[in-house]
Amino acid sequence: MKIAMLLDNPFTNDRRVHREAKELTQAGHSVCIYCVKEKSLPNEEVIDGFQVKRVFPNHIAKFSAEKEIREIALKIAREDYQVFHCHDQFMCDAGAWIKKHDPSKVFVYDSHELFHAWPLNNLKGLPLSILIKSYIVRKYQVLREKRNGRLADYLLTVNQSLSDILFDYFRAKEKPVIIRNAPELEEIKNSVDLKSMYNIPASDKLLVFIGAHIYARTHNHEQVIDEIGNKEGLHLLYITSFDKGCQDVQDYVNANKIRNVHFHPAVKPAEITSYLSGADIGLVPTWNKTNLSYWYALDNKLFEYTIAEIPVLATQQPEYMNILNHYKNGVCVNPDERGAYLQGMNEILADYQNFKARAIAAKQEINWNAERKKLVDLYIKIEADLHS
Repeated sequence: MKIAMLLDNPFTNDRRVHREAKELTQAGHSVCIYCVKEKSLPNEEVIDGFQVKRVFPNHIAKFSAEKEIREIALKIAREDYQVFHCHDQFMCDAGAWIKKHDPSKVFVYDSHELFHAWPLNNLKGLPLSILIKSYIVRKYQVLREKRNGRLADYLLTVNQSLSDILFDYFRAKEKPVIIRNAPELEEIKNSVDLKSMYNIPASDKLLVFIGAHIYARTHNHEQVIDEIGNKEGLHLLYITSFDKGCQDVQDYVNANKIRNVHFHPAVKPAEITSYLSGADIGLVPTWNKTNLSYWYALDNKLFEYTIAEIPVLATQQPEYMNILNHYKNGVCVNPDERGAYLQGMNEILADYQNFKARAIAAKQEINWNAERKKLVDLYIKIEADLHS
C-alpha cells in the first residue's frame, strides 16, 4: 500500500514515527512522511527507505495556520495514497479534512498523548491577554480533535489506559491498537562517563532525568530537587533542551543554592543509551493527578532507562506501576508522602545489584522488537479491509 504519514514537527528527533515508517517500509509498503519545514533541513530526502517531504509551515501551532494546513493536506490527498496515518492533533485535523473530501481514503489517527487532558505549560509571566487567548485556542483545539477523531477508521495509542479512554471519547468502532514507544533492543557499547563530566566522585550515586523538555510546577521536579538537593553522595542530572522550561527549573535550583543538580543539553537519539548507562538510576517524576494526560502517561524515558540497563524510580501512576511491578526493575513512590523520592532512591541503592539484574532482564522484553508486530498486523488488516 501507499501510506502518507502526516507529522507536526520537522522529523529530526521523533523516534516513534521513525520506527513506524521504517517498519512499514520493511513490510513492503511505500511510505512518505509529510512534515514541517525547517530552514536547516532539505525539503525532500530519503531515510531508511522511506521518503520525507517537509511541506507544512513551521508556524503550525498558530491558529492562523489551520487553513494553510488543510489546503496542503488536500494537495497531498490528490496523490494516490490509500492510507493517511496522522500523528497527534494538528495532523488529526488534516486527516479528517481529507476523509471528508474523499471517504475512500483510510484515516489512521496515531494519538501519542491524551490531548484533551493536556495542560498549558510554560505560561508563567505572560500577559493576561495572552493567557486568555491561549486558553480559548486550546479549548477550540480540544473540541476540534474530538470531532475529527471520530472520523478515524483506525486508532493507535501508547498504553492500555489511553486506549480505554480514547475508545469512549471518540466513540470508536474498535479499541485503539496499543503500540508502546519502546526503543530498539541494543547492547551498551560506549557508556558515557557522566560522573567525570560533572566532577562527581565515582562512589557517589547519580539519578538521571531525560526529556525533550522540562517544566516547572507541572512534573513535580521541585519536590525531587528539594529531596535530593545537597544530599551527600547523591546527584541529579537533567538531560534536556535548554529552553524556557529548563531555565525555570535552573532558576529554582539556583534560588535554593543547590549544588548537586546538574544540566546537560539534549543528546542525539543514537546517543541516548550511551548517556543514560552512565547514570545509576533513571527518574520518572510526573506526579500530576490533575491532568489525566500525565496521570495515564507511559513515558518513553521509562523504556529508555530499561534499555540502558539502569533501575527506574517512578511515581505510583497506573502505567508505571504496571511495568515496574511486573518486571521488578524499579520502585514506584507516592510523592504525597514527603521524602518519597529520596526513600525510593535509597531502596533501590540498598539492593542495587538485584534491581540492575532485573533491568537487564526486562530489556529483553521491553523493546521495539516486541511492539512492531502489532503495527504490521494492523496494516495487514487495513489492506484486507480495503480489498473486501
